[in-house]
Amino acid sequence: MPITDKQKKQFVWAGAALLGVCYFAPSLVNATRHAFSRPDPVIAKPSPVHVAAAPPPPPPAPVSPEDALNAQAAKMAGDWLGAGILQNRGLCRIGLQIRPVPDKPGNYTGYSTTGCNPSLALLGHAATRENMAKDTINAMTPTSVIMSGAAKGGEIVFQISEAIGTPPDGCPVSAFKASPFGEQIAVQWQAEPCKGGQLILNRVTNLR
Repeated sequence: MPITDKQKKQFVWAGAALLGVCYFAPSLVNATRHAFSRPDPVIAKPSPVHVAAAPPPPPPAPVSPEDALNAQAAKMAGDWLGAGILQNRGLCRIGLQIRPVPDKPGNYTGYSTTGCNPSLALLGHAATRENMAKDTINAMTPTSVIMSGAAKGGEIVFQISEAIGTPPDGCPVSAFKASPFGEQIAVQWQAEPCKGGQLILNRVTNLR
């Protein structure tokens, strides 16, 4: 039976509809799937950890000129020894120990011993029997002092706490101080009513 024009149009429209279904079907299926599917959870990214920078250390406390000088005085702690000619006593040897006082910064204890071997020629005395006896006694009579002191202006100024022995001239040490002198120290003392003295001492390991 021959196909009419109406049937041809129906076939054309049916084919066009079928092509449309084939073309749009995947998109419709995906759209439907996304519409009814649960969305993927969003995972938040951790925020970067910010570590606070450590505060800078406080600046050191300023050092006063007096403290700087007294720090130099602290270097005089130790054992010292020197020798020289002392007025009215001849050739003498002086040993000095300086010790810091525990728990009292800037304070020191001093121990000094003076032993002499006088020569009558050095002292300007005649070699009489009496003078020779005094010379021997002087040589056999070392004198010592125990002192307490404090740093002041870069020096250690001592007060006499105790005197041990009496020097032949009868003038015990009444005041004493030690000052830095390069790698050595300079000591000065008073011995009222006699004249005092001064001497340069060298550092030693011990005074034995």
